Amino acid sequence: MIYIARSDGRWWRNAAIVALAVVALAIALLVIQDVHKAQAGTPTDSATMSLVAKPDEPVDILVKDTFTVSVHMDQISKLDRDGDNVGGYTGWQARVNFPTALKLVGDPVFTWPEADPATTAFSLGAGTVLLGSTVGVDGEGDLNQESTFIGNLVDLTFSCNEPNKTHTITLKGAPETFVLAEPNPGSPPASKTATVPLGTGTINVDCKAAAMSLNVKGDAPKHFPDPDTGQFHVAVGQKITVNVNVDVIRNLVDKDVDPPDGGGYTAVFAQVVFDDTLLTLQSSNVVVAGCSTPTISTLTNPHTVSCDAFNASQSDESIVEDKVFELVFSCDGIGKGEIVLGGSTELRDENENPVNVAIASDPISVRCIGGDEDEDGDKCTTTQEVANGTNPHTYDFWDTNKNRMIDVQDFLNYLLRFGQPADPGPPTFNQVNDTNGDGVINIFDLVAVVAQFGKSCPI
Repeated sequence: MIYIARSDGRWWRNAAIVALAVVALAIALLVIQDVHKAQAGTPTDSATMSLVAKPDEPVDILVKDTFTVSVHMDQISKLDRDGDNVGGYTGWQARVNFPTALKLVGDPVFTWPEADPATTAFSLGAGTVLLGSTVGVDGEGDLNQESTFIGNLVDLTFSCNEPNKTHTITLKGAPETFVLAEPNPGSPPASKTATVPLGTGTINVDCKAAAMSLNVKGDAPKHFPDPDTGQFHVAVGQKITVNVNVDVIRNLVDKDVDPPDGGGYTAVFAQVVFDDTLLTLQSSNVVVAGCSTPTISTLTNPHTVSCDAFNASQSDESIVEDKVFELVFSCDGIGKGEIVLGGSTELRDENENPVNVAIASDPISVRCIGGDEDEDGDKCTTTQEVANGTNPHTYDFWDTNKNRMIDVQDFLNYLLRFGQPADPGPPTFNQVNDTNGDGVINIFDLVAVVAQFGKSCPI
């Protein structure tokens, strides 16, 4: 009996232990299942959207001119919530805010290729626009579609109303900007809002009221731009003339009552930056009508060339959109240098307030070369041209592969173009040029190339 009692007690104790183990195992399995679901289930939907300025950022724009800013889809998580093995999103919304000094021109242009015209919409407020769209249906009328498109969703065109100010365009974040994920399975399917971290959320627009630029005067042989480097070749001791231009003025203050002329400028300042160890500014000629006090600072670099005031007896202002200064430089050494307009280049309006200008030109690159120079741009110096029997003043070295030698490849390049038009425009390095002016690659061109076979113009 004692043995039976002990056996029964052990059985109950063992049964209790087993039961507890089963319960613990079940709980553990449930926990593991929940963890597995958390790990292997649908992760958080995500997407990234940005503002993109066209063509580049930041925008440097003249008043009354237009520019475009796009709402751009940068990335999306490739989720598949509806089980069709295609992950994507079903729609989006974005709010863009802008100051009233910027004007939205026309309606937004939706560029999202999957946009459904029936659900594409926008609304305007003071300095804000709310945009949105969903995907269209497929050919069978299936509403359960998704998009994996990355790129511009919508284009917004703006213009500046106020010069000399920097304005900011902003893409607002959640909850006003979001992406709709695929619908969950079940009836009815419900879309879930995806979180949208912003990429570039702001665009700064620098509104300018004028533009100024530089260009080289004339087309003298020694001033040709190298087709590969864009440099202007100038021999040491020779001069190059550079023009400073006021290209365009916009919305300047107009104090005149009769006649109104749209506003002009009463002073113009060109900050000219150059390497004064290589280039010397010889003289400056102010050519804008009515300038009474032309000045030039020669003691410092950058130099400032200016017309500080206009003669009231001739004109109390200028509306000239043309050349305003001629600057004559000379090369004093061998080397490469640039001539650029600096950031202090400006006009002054009729209230004598500064008007910052957009610089509308690239730097002018000058290569000061020795007396043995390449006058015609065919990559051969005078000495090399004499040795080759070619003309130092006329482009007549027919190198097509940039190795500075007339070889078999050059002949083959001409042969392959036999009977076809020559490359358009004047003769240029690395082209199949017309050697005799008849416009067609023919036997005369082949003979000209063969006649120079083996000639070279090494650096």
